[in-house]
Amino acid sequence: MKQGQWLKTRKHLLDTVKNQVMARLGGEPRSLKNYSKKLALEFEKTWRLSEVSEMMERAEASDLLFLGDFHAYYQSQRAHLRILRSMDLTQSLVFFECLKEDDAQAIDLFWADEISESEFLTLVQWESSWGFAWEHYRDLFLHLKERQVLVRGLSAGDFFDLRLKARDRKMAQIIEKELLVHPSRKVVVIAGENHLHKKHLPLEVSLRSSLKFKAPMVIFQDNEILYFRTHKKLKSFGPTVLRRGDSFCWNASPPWVKWQSYLIHLEKTSDQELEDEDLDYEDHIKAFVQWMVQDLDLSVSFNSLEVYTPKTAKGLRTDIPQEIFKELIFSDRSFLLSPQGKIYLSRPSVNHASSVAGQYIHAQMSQRKKIYYNLPKDLERRLWIETVGFFFSKWMNPARKTESFEDLKIRLDSLKERGTSTQTMRLVSEIFVLGQRMKAGRKTRSLQGLTKGAHPLAQFEACRYLGRIFGRALFEAALSHRVSREELIFWLLIPLEGKDFSKTFWEGIVPRLI
Repeated sequence: MKQGQWLKTRKHLLDTVKNQVMARLGGEPRSLKNYSKKLALEFEKTWRLSEVSEMMERAEASDLLFLGDFHAYYQSQRAHLRILRSMDLTQSLVFFECLKEDDAQAIDLFWADEISESEFLTLVQWESSWGFAWEHYRDLFLHLKERQVLVRGLSAGDFFDLRLKARDRKMAQIIEKELLVHPSRKVVVIAGENHLHKKHLPLEVSLRSSLKFKAPMVIFQDNEILYFRTHKKLKSFGPTVLRRGDSFCWNASPPWVKWQSYLIHLEKTSDQELEDEDLDYEDHIKAFVQWMVQDLDLSVSFNSLEVYTPKTAKGLRTDIPQEIFKELIFSDRSFLLSPQGKIYLSRPSVNHASSVAGQYIHAQMSQRKKIYYNLPKDLERRLWIETVGFFFSKWMNPARKTESFEDLKIRLDSLKERGTSTQTMRLVSEIFVLGQRMKAGRKTRSLQGLTKGAHPLAQFEACRYLGRIFGRALFEAALSHRVSREELIFWLLIPLEGKDFSKTFWEGIVPRLI
């Protein structure tokens, strides 16, 4: 698929997801549409490429820093954390839209360890007042708590009854009031990005006579206008930072991913009377299957999907070896329970859903009948399945990262009691070298020789890790046309049951990915 076509289909995907979000919200109010339009017009102007280092340096030098928050997207809060971790927050005051002005006492009690985390959430009425996942914000709050940075709420009890401009004025009043009580060297405001247009909250703050800031700054995230325009010029899909005056935009993730996260949030909360297990995760996976099938022009049926979650999987039967099955559950993985369409979805995130949906597509196309966890016998097949799953997750989310060897080592070190971490690292290195030698046409050791004596869990972890490396390589090759769409489809159609699969995999596929 050509890059222009890929971007075009992603725009269509983004529009589809946003329309689904708006439908669940009952449509976008005219007042919000007009309010948001100002910000959209700002992104239509000229922005220049910048660097993360320049953005971080400016953030450190700023005395008033606005951070645009996309409430339903975990990576948005992770970005805030990364920025704040890099800064000296001595004598700083951090405001959160997700907290209310009158939550100050609860914050101070939690900061002083006089109440527990659960008591704090109860006192601030997190679920009813905010409603977005606490887990997304938790590390950010705990970091500020550990450093004893003063935190205050930016909302009020009647906040959502106010018109949008009135909310901006109310926020500015709260900031002014708190700074009179707590004069601070630096102020950080974390709020929805629509509030952060220069004529919205920043203007209201500047109009307060007691508030004098010399170096205000705004950091937006993952803007769709800048994303498509920039990547059309750069012909790449890596993270970018753009700048216009005192405003920066950190495009670390594709815009459709954050909107998919919002859709997932709405699906989980659309009917508070439904228990989690009653939510239709089959439709959720079907949507990902449908998006990817249409995108690549594949022919796959998805009528046989059956999705289980941690709450509905009790007593579940599977042909996966018990030890590996326990590891999958323990490690919070999503996976196929059977190639016919039985799926275990650990969490409904974009990465989990797209990866397991991709494995389902592959199972249907290759018409496989087995799940292939019998290691070392099934090692090549398991490695190819993991490769395809990661490929499809990258297809939906190009920003998804691949673990480095150091990341793998750190994670395996935490599981040293199993005694398999050293074996896994050895297998990863030796299997990768095996592929390189085959690509060069040199003699190699047999795979059986490499895996002899290795624990099945070590072999499985090696397949999973190498599958990420090969999956990323397959994504990049498909996007750059080094692997054509026809070749990709041919590879996905290869029967894993065939006696020549091993030869095809090592001689036909792996050399193209190394």
